[in-house]
Amino acid sequence: MSKRRGSLYTGTDLGKQHDHSVIAVVKKENDAIKLVFIKQFKLDTPFASVIGYLKVINDRLERVYANYVDCTGLGSYIVEDMKNSGIANVVGINFTLESKEKLATVLKETMLKGKFKIPYDRDLIGELNVERYELTKTGHVQFSHPEGTKDDRFWSVALAVYAAGQPPTGEVEGFIFK
Repeated sequence: MSKRRGSLYTGTDLGKQHDHSVIAVVKKENDAIKLVFIKQFKLDTPFASVIGYLKVINDRLERVYANYVDCTGLGSYIVEDMKNSGIANVVGINFTLESKEKLATVLKETMLKGKFKIPYDRDLIGELNVERYELTKTGHVQFSHPEGTKDDRFWSVALAVYAAGQPPTGEVEGFIFK
């Protein structure tokens, strides 16, 4: 992983026993967004190790403008741990029906416009294509994946792409911890 030109953004989906932790890094140049790095951790990897890895990414790349992290079930403490370790511009996203719908919609629209590029990665492409959605009675979209598959890469990429489209202040409507 070398320093790259352009604005960089990370998305981190945290998991522990049943889900993997995944860090995705995207580069934004003009209107195009490109996935430049993705790391899936083994199950049961301590959060401290994931935070340390994210810190190394931020230190090496130097041009990371925002780090969006899934803090569902973990609360603001994970965001505070990241900030205390020296990671700047951390935005915690609480995964809800509404926030997931917003993240997935931005990812889909970016892909449909041909503005999101990914390297050939069979596992990642599989995760992007297997994610299911269902309209709930309340009018929201609920996401799932078939048994035996994972969606951790999907959500880390969605977080990173969403981050790349936000104002530099890190202000996100309705679902953040600062």
